[in-house]
Amino acid sequence: MKDKQVFHTRYADLFSKDETIDPALEHLIADLETVYPPAPYPASLPARLISALETHIERSEQTLTERTWTDTLELPHLPAHQSQHEARGWRHRLGTLVAAVLTILLISSLLLVLYKSHQAGTPGANNTSAPQTLPEDIFMMNTTDGWAQLQAGNNPLLRTSDGGVHWRHVTPAALVTSGYGASAGIYASSANSAWVSGESKKQQHLLFHTTDGGQSWQSVALPAALAKPASFPGHTLVVHFLNAQLGMIGQISPQAFWYTTNGGLSWRSITSPSVATQYGWPTLFDEKTWIFTTGPGARKTVVNGQPTIYVTHNAGTTWHAQILPVPAGFSFSGPMESVQSFSATDGLLSVADGGADILFYSTHDGGDSWQVTAPLSPEIIHRLYEFGLPSFSSMNDGQFFLAPIPEYGKLPAPNYLIITHDGGQHWQVITVQLPLIKQKQPGAQGRAYSIAQFSSPQVGWLLVNYAPSRPDLPRSGLYKTVDGGHTWTAIAYQIAHP
Repeated sequence: MKDKQVFHTRYADLFSKDETIDPALEHLIADLETVYPPAPYPASLPARLISALETHIERSEQTLTERTWTDTLELPHLPAHQSQHEARGWRHRLGTLVAAVLTILLISSLLLVLYKSHQAGTPGANNTSAPQTLPEDIFMMNTTDGWAQLQAGNNPLLRTSDGGVHWRHVTPAALVTSGYGASAGIYASSANSAWVSGESKKQQHLLFHTTDGGQSWQSVALPAALAKPASFPGHTLVVHFLNAQLGMIGQISPQAFWYTTNGGLSWRSITSPSVATQYGWPTLFDEKTWIFTTGPGARKTVVNGQPTIYVTHNAGTTWHAQILPVPAGFSFSGPMESVQSFSATDGLLSVADGGADILFYSTHDGGDSWQVTAPLSPEIIHRLYEFGLPSFSSMNDGQFFLAPIPEYGKLPAPNYLIITHDGGQHWQVITVQLPLIKQKQPGAQGRAYSIAQFSSPQVGWLLVNYAPSRPDLPRSGLYKTVDGGHTWTAIAYQIAHP
């Protein structure tokens, strides 16, 4: 307990110099000083802010002391010989003291928040990189969890758990140290499960699997044929997994594929259709049913202007050709095909021919029959800036984003989001308004690209890089929509240092 003179000096506004202080009040004040010791303002806090806070404290004290605090406090017993005047004064001082303490706590909390905000805005005060590097690919698994890949560097793989606001590096350590991390490729099968392919220092193929969101990675043994140095260093394997057990890997050139039913403990070679070109690949529907589609320029698979796909129900032992129907007036010469499976029987197929004709098909029997949906209208095709295929997030919902190409056409030009909610029967064109830049963006580099990813019909993300950057182009960056693509908000994302 501090001596009486110091006590009266510290609280001169509450006690006169010769006033006797009740022992119970002394103990209460001592306890409050122990729990809430005085603290100075942060040294970096601006003087103008300190002055404003002190003014606010004075006004708050005046307001708080007008309120009655003693109704809920158990007051110390006053000796009988003390006057009612002294008792009322004691209560008033106690109320004032409690009000002052509460005011100090309130202002201290405000100071802490302001100080943290000030520190967060100070260069070097946090652990995020600045300026932020723009990812070149994104894979959102739901409204909060997703994966991304940077354009370059040996630590390119990222993961988010808050919808893309904060990202952390999750590249397997072996790829970071190999010097070939930049060529890593990721295939995410769920919020926590992902597969990553890459190369060792000796340019041998590597494959890793995580089941905890990238916190740890397990090396997966590859087929012996892939143990030798890669034929084309820097080109990752094709990886596709339906779940933690069933998946396939492969290389495009020379064409070779393997599949596993036990999470990579063992692999079996896939026999491809003999007529398929070197740019084709299989898509798994279940353990036995696969669809083999072809890449651009597959002229050998076209029959009388009709594209062809290949179906197996015995894990590639035999394949049968499935010639796709086309509406009147359509004819393909060298189509590009892409199929997505949503169950063992249900899937959607997109077929495009140089951007001139785009058709969509659906199957509900594992690929034995296909129903063509309504083709894109000439009006929509006329708006296409580039040759591409849509991505479907379900059997009903699909979309593709079209960004202007600076080398072609007049700028500024609109961005389009083309969406369907009935499996391609009808398509809607949304003109996307993104903020324009006032000067060249230093962060925009490399090739131009645009990726739209939706986790539901309403919630989606847009990753766009306009390169080369120009003042009459929208701002490159990561955007999010919660109304089906009608409006987009820029995400001020942060990538934590490794």
